[in-house]
Amino acid sequence: MSIRVRGLVTILGSGAVAGVLYLFLSFVLGHSAGSVRVPLVSAVPLVGVLIGVIELVSGLPFTQVAVKWDSMPQGVRLVLGTLLTIITLVVVFGGGIWLLNRITNP
Repeated sequence: MSIRVRGLVTILGSGAVAGVLYLFLSFVLGHSAGSVRVPLVSAVPLVGVLIGVIELVSGLPFTQVAVKWDSMPQGVRLVLGTLLTIITLVVVFGGGIWLLNRITNP
């Protein structure tokens, strides 16, 4: 199995586990979907989704990506890490604001 296929399988498997866990916590145990604990607990398997995305996009096993990241000079890691963090925050919060605007102003 190639790394990209393994990444796709990891994405699908982890996403399925997160979905089943969310449904189990929401409906079987009776916690409301608005409860903070339900999304937080069901988000734990999504780490596997992120690892799968890294493997799918890069075509390398996650351990090799980690070794390459660690072997970069410290200054480059600082700049890239800061840029990735800023881009992620903009996407997450920008998407959340956009979604809230769509919900409240149809």
